Amino acid sequence: MSEHTKSIEEKLNKSSRELDDLIRAADLPEDDRRSALNDRGRKPRRILRWAIKLFLLFVFLLFALPPFYIPLEGVRTSGFFIRRRPETRLFTDLEFHKGIDIAAPVGTPVRPAAIGRVADVGYSDGYGNFVELSHLFGFRTVYAHLSAVETREGALIAPGFSPLGRVGQTGRATGPHLHLEIKIGERSFPPGVFLFYHNVRRYLIGF
Repeated sequence: MSEHTKSIEEKLNKSSRELDDLIRAADLPEDDRRSALNDRGRKPRRILRWAIKLFLLFVFLLFALPPFYIPLEGVRTSGFFIRRRPETRLFTDLEFHKGIDIAAPVGTPVRPAAIGRVADVGYSDGYGNFVELSHLFGFRTVYAHLSAVETREGALIAPGFSPLGRVGQTGRATGPHLHLEIKIGERSFPPGVFLFYHNVRRYLIGF
C-alpha cells in the first residue's frame, strides 16, 4: 500500500472517530447514532441519483424533442418579452411580445420551423393572415402577418419542402415581417431557447 493511500485511509479513520466522539458527546440514543452514521453516506448517494436523473433527462430531450429551424432568413427586429409598442415607440407604452419578429421583403417564402400538421388557418386583427401548426409533445407554432397562405388546415408539412406562406404586413404590423411564436398549450415560450437547443443538438448528433 502506498504512502498516499495510507494517508487517505488514516484521514478517513480520523474523521470517522471524530464523528463517533461527537455523537457520544451528544449522548444520543443507539438508534439515533445509527441514523447519524447512515446519513453520512446517504447525501452523496442522493446527489449521484439526481445527477443520473438529470443526465437521462438531457439525453431524452436531446433525441425526443422535435428540432426547430429558423423559418426564413432575415433580420430579427423584435424579441420575446416586454417591449415598447411599435406604433408609438414610447417607453411609457409597453406590451408583452409573445414571439420574435423577423423582417424580410414581402413575398419571402416562410417554411415551417418543424414538421407538423396545420391546426388552423385564418385572419385576425392582430395577426393578420396566420398559420398555426401542431407538433409532437403538444408544441404549437404560429406564423403571422403573412401576405399569402399556401397551405390548408389538416395538411402535414415539414421544413425543406413547400412554404406555408409568404412574408407580409397584414394585421397589426408596422412593416413587412414574420411573427413567430412557439407555444405549449396557451403558454408562449421564447423561440430563441428552442432555436439554441436545435443548434446544440445539431452540433452534438449532426441533425
